Amino acid sequence: MLEKLFALSERNTTVKGEIIAGLTTFITMAYILFLAPNLLSIAGMDKDAVLIATALGGGIVTIAMGLLVNYPICLAPGVGLLAFYTFTVVLGMGVAWQTALGAVFISGIVFLILTLTTVRQHIVEGIPASMKIAITVGIGLFITIIGLKLSGLMAITLSLSPDSLAQVIATKGHSTPGSSETILTLGNLMDPQVALALFGLVFTALLMARNVQGSFIIGAVVTSILAYATGNAQLPDNFSIIAVPDFSKAAFFQLDIGSAMSMGLVTLSSLSPSLNYSTPWVP
Repeated sequence: MLEKLFALSERNTTVKGEIIAGLTTFITMAYILFLAPNLLSIAGMDKDAVLIATALGGGIVTIAMGLLVNYPICLAPGVGLLAFYTFTVVLGMGVAWQTALGAVFISGIVFLILTLTTVRQHIVEGIPASMKIAITVGIGLFITIIGLKLSGLMAITLSLSPDSLAQVIATKGHSTPGSSETILTLGNLMDPQVALALFGLVFTALLMARNVQGSFIIGAVVTSILAYATGNAQLPDNFSIIAVPDFSKAAFFQLDIGSAMSMGLVTLSSLSPSLNYSTPWVP
């Protein structure tokens, strides 16, 4: 059944290989389940509601990509768009999160129409191959910097000029400093958690160099075991392997489409660049 549905032999793969690839992809993407609630809660949304929406949304569309399109692509909310939504639109422009959510819904309908009419496909095909490669590399570097910063292997400090400092104060900390004012330095390798992160990075790289199947998932599992064994990581309070989410906080249909329409999508897109906020983009 799986062979007939997914043409595994034709694509030179196996059920085992696809399971390992799926688990690896889930581990590398699972951070969005924690990041999205933390970011959107700053905008006033309930963390549990965002967690449920993120899990259901990402899960449903990813399953649809596999069953309906037969394409091995996982989909989830973009980090850059989450930051844009929270810091630029809600906090920066003072738009209620319900109104901003309505604008997101409308933009989703627009993209759906562009996809169904193949306009989006023509736009994508019209992008030069060199630009597609550059975008991929840029996204990879962006995610790499996030990983290095969160692991402590990289430290980021600012050396702001008086003008930049005044702008940070005026925008309540959401201004983007210049590249010359951002200093990237090596983290504290004597810190046990940083050393553990470095071990995980080197260990996984060695597995990849030896072409070990499932290098990423093996590296993640081994590093996690070491983290808990050495006390560098702890399970959260009231941890349970199986838990039922609280759907009373799901926040279904709280989007305000009417206010978004009256405000105008053009207003949201035209005002945001002038705010000079930090809005990194990841599709």
